[in-house]
Amino acid sequence: MSALLPDKFVKMETVHDSEVIEQIGFVEISKRLYVKLRGGATPVCYENVPRFRYAGFLTAPRKDEYFKTYIKATYLSKPVAKLPGE
Repeated sequence: MSALLPDKFVKMETVHDSEVIEQIGFVEISKRLYVKLRGGATPVCYENVPRFRYAGFLTAPRKDEYFKTYIKATYLSKPVAKLPGE
């Protein structure tokens, strides 16, 4: 049911140690992970992401590899025109 309801707000965290990702945010209720890529690319929303994957990304020593292996290759994604709360 959460896939039908839009998120109203997501707190985005700036990612300093990634060549690909500029910001990342997670909405617990809907299990959506929002990713803003560097270079002005359209933000992306990943569906049905468990919280441990978000936490794992934040603590991963190689964030780009973690993202590519455990998030991008695993969860359905869709581009979003703007991030919730913007």
